[in-house]
Amino acid sequence: MNARLSRESLLWNRVLVISESMDEPDCSVEHIANMLCGLEEGFAGAFDPADDFPEFATHRLCRSMRQLLDRLAERPAPE
Repeated sequence: MNARLSRESLLWNRVLVISESMDEPDCSVEHIANMLCGLEEGFAGAFDPADDFPEFATHRLCRSMRQLLDRLAERPAPE
């Protein structure tokens, strides 16, 4: 298997694991944010938007989701 296919397979596997974790009733926002952070760091710069657009867009979506979760966690709890 070439390196590109290997990276793609790892990305899709990681995305599937994260999505399955989200379905678990005891899954926490912190756990998902940590998993998304790991995906973001592990695949940083791995995909070129011109050559690997679906993978690039998925990586970008995961990064945005993690940033959103971080912002939501920083908000004070409603009174």
